[in-house]
Amino acid sequence: MRLPICFCLTVATLVLNSGCSSPKGNGSTGGSTPLPPQPVLPEDTRDVIYAGFTFTGKASDLSKNFKYSRRCYKEFEAPDGRSIIDVKVQSFFQANRDKLRNKLIIRGESDSESTTDIQLSLSLFSEYVAQELLAGTQKLTVDLILQILILDFGSTEVMATYPIRVKAIALKDADEGVFSDDEITSVVKKIYEGSEPAMYDLLRDRLKDVRLGSRLGQNMRIYKVTFAERCKDDLPSDLIQDGSVSANYVDLTAQKLSVFTQAELGVAVLPYAKDAANATMALNFADQSVVQFQIRDATYGIDLEIRGFKKVHDKKNSTEFTQRWLYLSYVTLKVYLQDKDPDFREVFFLKEFNPTKVRDSIEFKKTAKTKAIAESYYFTLALENMLLSAIHQMKADPAAADFISKSRN
Repeated sequence: MRLPICFCLTVATLVLNSGCSSPKGNGSTGGSTPLPPQPVLPEDTRDVIYAGFTFTGKASDLSKNFKYSRRCYKEFEAPDGRSIIDVKVQSFFQANRDKLRNKLIIRGESDSESTTDIQLSLSLFSEYVAQELLAGTQKLTVDLILQILILDFGSTEVMATYPIRVKAIALKDADEGVFSDDEITSVVKKIYEGSEPAMYDLLRDRLKDVRLGSRLGQNMRIYKVTFAERCKDDLPSDLIQDGSVSANYVDLTAQKLSVFTQAELGVAVLPYAKDAANATMALNFADQSVVQFQIRDATYGIDLEIRGFKKVHDKKNSTEFTQRWLYLSYVTLKVYLQDKDPDFREVFFLKEFNPTKVRDSIEFKKTAKTKAIAESYYFTLALENMLLSAIHQMKADPAAADFISKSRN
């Protein structure tokens, strides 16, 4: 059976305007008066070695967190015996390395290879899959967040990150039932092998932004994401684990906030770590080795609280034949100077954000033909819209101008 696929590039291209790089040290901040532009730091021109495709996280969690990407990685081999993902991703970087500022070295191409500790990897950070049945059509959504990572193997630190987000939709007749694991794997395989070119088009555009060091020397990082107690009652059961919002969903939310912050504000944002006090990131390489990399403290910390969700029946705009429902979320953002004692930390921005416009929510129209919907997907979209709205409002707020301008990459 042929699966028609529509790639949502309007979502994916959201992250093409900015990168993230780690400074050599934290800069100081002043009061509310904007400071003159800081001098641009010298460009780091060292060679970079290609380190391959990696999965982020504990090895024991990979099959659970990246079910379909992991299956593609293991089950589909190129003629040389390597995973088709390894082959396709390496081929991309070989063919497009002229777009990088730094010389990219592929191991095995030369007898006299560079001894640099600096390496580049494309790493999968998040995989989200949802299905729903709408008006006789079964809909599948695949949402991947990947990052180009610049790694220092000498100090085992993350130097810079450059994210892309790929969202793919596949449709089929409802009479054929839900998408099976084999069919979902087939959709994910098309992303990696390039038969649908969305991911590689995004990567190609992203390469021009990649650099080894921050130009301005300051950055941000998501340190804490919390869901209020009521969220466990607001959200569907598939997002709840052991009586609270699942750890995977918390991590997914943090990853999306990082991506949106970079894209919409044009600032440098270091990777999110579940344990803010012991910020490390495990990368799983093709040779089955696992390396723990340190994530440095950022200049500015960001905390996110999701205060709750609502599903509202819009009776005014509903009819006898179509029932209109709105999915809503409520969030609070805090930005503070990270390098101070938590008890005396200077807070630069703290605000609650509530949905006040249609674009802050997600609309669903239920008809007689509607059989089943993935409510977790609609709540997730509502949260995405609210996060984007919050970032847009923060960007326009004079109170945020100073720390945003200092963190621009």
